[in-house]
Amino acid sequence: MKKYTREYFKRDRIRIGVWRFHTPHATEEGMKQVVECGIDTIISGNATQNPATRETTLTLADKYGVETYIIDKKFKQSEPWSDEDIENYDPVAMISPYKHHPSFTGCFFNDEPGTEHFPWMSRAMNKFEEETGYSSILNLLPAYANAAQLKYGAGAAKIEYYDTDPNLYEKYCEEFCRQFKTDIMITDIYPLNWDTYGRKIINKKYIENINQIARVAHRHGKKFWCCIQVHAWRAAKRTPNESEYRWQCYCMLSFGCTGILLWNYQGSEEFPSLVHPTTLMPTDSYYDCQKVMWEMRNLSDTYIQYKYLGSFNFNYSEDIAYYLYISDQYTDFDGITDIKSNDSLLFGCFEKKDGKGKAFTVVNMNEFQDELPATLKFKTKAKKVTIYRKAEPELLTANRGVYTINLECGEGVFVTLD
Repeated sequence: MKKYTREYFKRDRIRIGVWRFHTPHATEEGMKQVVECGIDTIISGNATQNPATRETTLTLADKYGVETYIIDKKFKQSEPWSDEDIENYDPVAMISPYKHHPSFTGCFFNDEPGTEHFPWMSRAMNKFEEETGYSSILNLLPAYANAAQLKYGAGAAKIEYYDTDPNLYEKYCEEFCRQFKTDIMITDIYPLNWDTYGRKIINKKYIENINQIARVAHRHGKKFWCCIQVHAWRAAKRTPNESEYRWQCYCMLSFGCTGILLWNYQGSEEFPSLVHPTTLMPTDSYYDCQKVMWEMRNLSDTYIQYKYLGSFNFNYSEDIAYYLYISDQYTDFDGITDIKSNDSLLFGCFEKKDGKGKAFTVVNMNEFQDELPATLKFKTKAKKVTIYRKAEPELLTANRGVYTINLECGEGVFVTLD
């Protein structure tokens, strides 16, 4: 069997991560199941907290090539640390029992803190990175958090605290970048709902929610990762099908995302996720997810050759694709011109990191309820146009100088221009 090195786990790629990897999955069969779904990164979960199951998890992760961020109870606390606590904190000693595992990449520290927590958390996380050389990550609040949560954390949803500053979330993200040295920004954004009539609807500000944090991350040279919706957890939410998994992933790629994180792995008895919480058997969602995550894995080597520039929408209004609003759209992309379509589309713009060449994503943003395809026509000065549909490359040819791309419901593609 292949022996995976630390360099393998840290390689540049689109990471496919899973949250809440729990003790029942920390078995040979459990890890195989994770890997077969296309997952190559584990973050959080009680299987990484208990020393015994943590050792088992990391040993299996070493064997199967799964990068692992663990939770160590010696760090994770809800109460603020004093100056003395931080002074006495010894991250080198903390990780000494498990740092020999090549799959161990770093520690997950906290979930959805407010700016009130930033000073002590950043001091502890920065100390961890400086003294160990490993990564530290936490999960930030999403853009739809209220003012109380952005200040006091996720649990403060019902506290009466108000701030009408329209840039409050951007300032929250900027403050994170100012205080934390970690080079990764993570949040979770879950867009898929049912309305009261049983119709499929999407969160109104879904695309702008992605845009707000991604814009700040790229501005500060940080990697943007995001948790996508994997299952329903109440009646108003819906479990994605294959096209809705694909749609979420290409929306993320359209904002330069390099970490697609699945929340969460098992769900509950009432709302199972990828595996049933009792039997641990794969659900229908597992197989829908599996197809798309392997698509992301197969696209990864091509996608990471490009640098994200910005995003823009096409055929958006408050009445048409209301969820497609983007502030500060990117207007300087000259890779394609003469764009024509009767459909609502999302574009992400890229240029080659090394050498010449540009690329773009385009995503069908028509409503899922209508299940409509989309058609894009465009021109380009590029001599070679390659479309990656489901990660399979195909040369596009023009008809009288016009290229055409047809997209199924929820479909996105990556297109390179050389």
